[in-house]
Order: sequence, then C-alpha cells, then structure tokens
Amino acid sequence: MANFRCELCDGRIVNNRCQDCGMDYSRRRKKYELNVTRQSDDAAAVRKVNQTSRQAVQRQKQSQNKQYLSGKKKVTYPKQAKTGKAGKTGIAVSVMALVFIVMGAFLNLTKQWEEKEAAESYDLDFLDDYEYDWDDYDFSYDYDYSMEEQPEAVMPAEGEAYAVELTQGRYVGGQQLPAGTYDISLADDDPYLYGSVILDDEQNDIYESVFLAADAEYGVQAVEGYQLFEGGVLEVAGEVKVLLETENAQMDTMQKGQDNPLTETYEIKFGDSWEAGKDIPAGFYDAQLLSGVGTLEITESDMYEYYSPVMLSDAGSGTGYGAEFKNLYLKEGQMITAAEYGSEDFRVRLSPTETVFEPGNQA
Repeated sequence: MANFRCELCDGRIVNNRCQDCGMDYSRRRKKYELNVTRQSDDAAAVRKVNQTSRQAVQRQKQSQNKQYLSGKKKVTYPKQAKTGKAGKTGIAVSVMALVFIVMGAFLNLTKQWEEKEAAESYDLDFLDDYEYDWDDYDFSYDYDYSMEEQPEAVMPAEGEAYAVELTQGRYVGGQQLPAGTYDISLADDDPYLYGSVILDDEQNDIYESVFLAADAEYGVQAVEGYQLFEGGVLEVAGEVKVLLETENAQMDTMQKGQDNPLTETYEIKFGDSWEAGKDIPAGFYDAQLLSGVGTLEITESDMYEYYSPVMLSDAGSGTGYGAEFKNLYLKEGQMITAAEYGSEDFRVRLSPTETVFEPGNQA
C-alpha cells in the first residue's frame, strides 16, 4: 500500500489509511472522484434494465397514440373477400325477381279494381246520340224540396149520438168503434178501481194518454175531446170500466164486419209459447183469465219487435189488471207467451171473437 497515494489529499496511505487526512481505504477498491457518486456493478445493471424498460414503455405509448384519431380509437376491421362475378350475378337476379313479383301484384290489383268499376258503372253511351236544345229549357223554375205536409184530418161536426161502456181491450176506429169526438169517464164509482186509456193514431199523428181513477190524487175522472179517426186505436187497460160518449159518431163510415171463421177455443198456461199460424191460428181472440195472475206477451218470431203485454189478474186482486182483454189480434208469425214471471197457476182461455175486420192497425 506504500505505493498508493490518497485520492483526496495525496497523502501517503499506511495500513489502508491516509496519514494526512485519515481516509479509510480498507473497504474500497475504486478510486474516489470529486463530485462523482460511486455505484456498484449491480446497481448499474439495475439502472440499465430500468432504462431499457422505460424505453419499451415509451415506445408502446407512442404506438398506442398512433391508433387514436380525433380522440377516438381506431378500429381495424378485417377485410372482406371481394365478391366475384357469380355473387354479383346472383344478387342481380334476386333483385329482378323481387321487382317482377311486386309489379305482378300491382297489375293484378289494378285489374280487379277496373273490373269492379266496370261492373258498378252505368252505360251512358246513349247520351252521345242524345241532343237537347238547352235554349228552350226554363231554369227559372223554383222547386220546393221540402216534405209535403199531409192535410190535417178534420172530424165532421155532424153525426149521431153514441155511447158505449168498454173494458180492457183494443178498439179500432171505424171497426169496433165509430169515428167521432169522444168524452171519456169512469163507468164505476168504485174508488179502488183505476186504469188508463191510450189513443194512438199514427196516420194523423195523434197520441193521447190518460190515467183514470176515482181518487183525484191518483188520476182524473173524465177527459173530453178525444178524436178517434178511422184506423186510430183506442186501448183500455186495467180493472176500470170506462164510458165513451159522442154526439158526432160517423156511423155511415163503419166497416161491416164478418163472422169469425175460427171456432175453436184454446187454453194457454204459464210457460207456454205459441206461434200464430203454427201452434194457434192467426186471427182475433178474446182473452179471459181462468186462474192466477200474469201477462200475455206478443212479439215477432225473431223477437226484435215487442208489443204492449196483455196483463190479466183476478178482479179485486189489487194488481190493477183486468180479468179479460177484448179484440186481441194475433198476426201470422207472431209469438204469444204466458210470461214466466207470472204465477204458476196462470191460465188464460182464448176464444175467437164473434166478428172480424181487416187487420188494419191491430197489433
């Protein structure tokens, strides 16, 4: 070591120590250099590896940055194989086939439409040979398109005196009753009897209805001026018996009835439903209650048209129904039913009327 000088102060090194500054050289084999940091071989190797890694990371980042465009990642799609001539030909054939199908459907619809128009159109070819001198036509004619009103019926003031008592039933002017202007009142003084009178004349646009009762709290005792024209229907409903009086009965216009060709009597009971012309002959009947309480419903066979039911009950039962109904007309094909909501002992006898008329407004 005598041959070595101190790298720090250039003093002599004795026993691995500088005699001047005391620097210890027992563990050092490398030379000291001012302002230079000494590192071992391992540290240098690690630094070299780290530097290499940093360079690799930097290169990777640069490569990734190149894959972005305007802030978006660039995606590389696999290239598709080029379509050959055979593929292009197949596509063209498919398109042409689709076009022909659509055109065929359109032409078919057009043909159907033209055939329909031809079937619904009128042949106006004759107008080509028709000549008219419009100079002779008077366009000044003012036609009134409003509905022509029927002249109002007028009841003759002259006639005969006539009076009749009626019970529950349907009566037609000019048939069962002469046309005239009637006063209607109660025929009985029983305070517990009541009923209604309805005058229905569609031809003359007349509809009147009144409820008759001895007690003024429940109805009126009399009405005046009911005009019953020929064909008008006067219906009485309920236990009440009414008195009709007129001073201008048109007896000369009364229809002459005929003897009823029906002679057989029928009995209909609760739950029965008969068709006129099939289960019972069509025609005029008087209905008489035999027992129970209920209604006779008259409907068309298809059940779309319904007429006022005939209500029947025992006299004095308090139901307000009468025990009979006069002039019940059953038209061919109509149904007569003993209503199901009546009592189970409900039975009615249907007897042909003595005289019959043309059906007219009978229902």
